[in-house]
Amino acid sequence: SSNRGNMADPPPNIKHPMRIKIIIKSNKFFIFTHVEKHLSVIKSIDKPSGKEFFMIIALLKENQPEETRVALVPKHIAELTAKGICVHVQSDAGILSGFSNQEYMKAGAEICSTPEETSGDADIIVKMWALNNHSLKPQQTLVCNTANLSTEQLKALSEKRVNVFALDKIPRTSRAQDMDILSSQSNLAGYEAAIIGAANVREVMPLMITSAGSLPPLKAFVMGLGVAGLQAAATLHRLGSVVFAYDIREETRVQALSVGASWVDKLTPEFLSSLKLVITTAQISGKSAPKLLTRQQLQHLPKECVIIDLAAAGGGNIEQKHLSPSIKVIADSFLERRIPHSASTLFSGNVCNFLRLLIEDNEVKPDFQDEIICATMICCHKQSKCF
Repeated sequence: SSNRGNMADPPPNIKHPMRIKIIIKSNKFFIFTHVEKHLSVIKSIDKPSGKEFFMIIALLKENQPEETRVALVPKHIAELTAKGICVHVQSDAGILSGFSNQEYMKAGAEICSTPEETSGDADIIVKMWALNNHSLKPQQTLVCNTANLSTEQLKALSEKRVNVFALDKIPRTSRAQDMDILSSQSNLAGYEAAIIGAANVREVMPLMITSAGSLPPLKAFVMGLGVAGLQAAATLHRLGSVVFAYDIREETRVQALSVGASWVDKLTPEFLSSLKLVITTAQISGKSAPKLLTRQQLQHLPKECVIIDLAAAGGGNIEQKHLSPSIKVIADSFLERRIPHSASTLFSGNVCNFLRLLIEDNEVKPDFQDEIICATMICCHKQSKCF
C-alpha cells in the first residue's frame, strides 16, 4: 500500500508477515520491507514529476467458470513494479494457471481480497475478458479482450466514461506482433490440438520398426492454415505422423510445406478413408464458421477417425449430425485453456507490450496518432472518438 510518513518514525499499522511500505520524502519514493518489526530499504526511485503516488494497475480474477488463464503473470508484474507501478492482484487470480499469491507478492504485487478492493483505486484494470458490471469508475481504463461484450454493453461502458482498449483488435502487423493475443493463443491451441489428437487416436503417430513387426505412420489432415493450423501441422510432423494440409488461400501452400505438410488439392474418397486424425481450424471473425467437409465427404472417413474442431464457438467446421457415431469429435475453440500456465505467460507478455504504448511517466497517455492505439481504442474519454 502507499502511505506518506516520516522515514525515522514509520507508521505503527504495518502488519506481519512481510509487507512493502512506500514512504515519500523530498523527491524520492523509498520502498521498505517490514519483517519482524524491522524496516529495511530495498529501493529508492525518483518521484515522477507532478505525481504524488504511483500508478495502480489492477489484475482481476476471471469470472467465467471455464476460464483457467490469468491476464498477468508474476514475471511481467515484476517488470511493472520495477518501473514504479503499483500492482494490485485479486487473491487467487492465477491459481488455476499455476501462479500462487506468494509468487505475485514476491514479484512486488499487493494481494487484495475482493474485486472492489483490487480495482477501486486503479488507473488501469487488466483482465482476460471484459468486465460488464457496475464496479468500474469513470476515467478508469480497461485493457482486455472485448469479444465477450455486445455493442450495447460497450456503449454502456462508454456512457459511464470508462476507457476501453480491446486487445482482440490488435492489427495483424509486424510491429504489433508481440501484442497480438489472438496469434499467441491460437498458436498454443494448434499445438494442443495435435497433442490431444495424438492422445485420442488408437494408433502410434510415427513409423515404428520393431522386432515384432512394423507400424506405419499415422495420416493426419489439417484444414485451415492460420496460426493454429500451421502450429498443429508442425507439431504433428514433429510427432512423426504424415501430415496433409489444405486452405482455401493458395498462398498458404508454401507455409504448409515449410512445416512439413503435404498440400492436398483434391479430397478423394481414397484419401479421406486413409485418415485417422482431422484437425479443422477455419474461423471468420463475427461470422459463422464455414463447413469444410460435405455430407458425402464425411461418410468416407473411417470409423476410428478422430476430429478436433477448433471452430466450435462459431458453429464448427463439421456438421456432426452427418458423422458415423463411431467417429470421435472434440469440439473446443479454447484448447489453450488446457495448458493455462503457458497460455497465461504468452497473454501476459502481449499485455505488457501493449501497456508500453499506453503508459508514459506513470500515466495513461495514449498516442492517438499510433495505428495500434487507434485500432484497439473502443472508447477513450481523453479523445473524442467514442460511441
